[in-house]
Amino acid sequence: MSKNKPQDSKASVLPMPRATAVWMIMYTSLTIKQIATFCGIHPIEVKSMMDEPRDVSVLPQNPIGQYVSAEEIEKGQKDGDTGCLLS
Repeated sequence: MSKNKPQDSKASVLPMPRATAVWMIMYTSLTIKQIATFCGIHPIEVKSMMDEPRDVSVLPQNPIGQYVSAEEIEKGQKDGDTGCLLS
């Protein structure tokens, strides 16, 4: 018998979390923790994406309009403790 693991709800809603993280790194001033939480990936992975030259195999994916509103991103940029909410 196989055990069914519950999937992370953000990972199941956000189909390309690394591509979205790359976009957020390039075009926002959100914190590592905010990006990691929104994208459902580990903060160390986000830090690595920030520190290393961009992997050209991962194209940035703009989440605005589809997964998050511009207002949510602006709110998160103003307050580093506020996370962005999935739309």
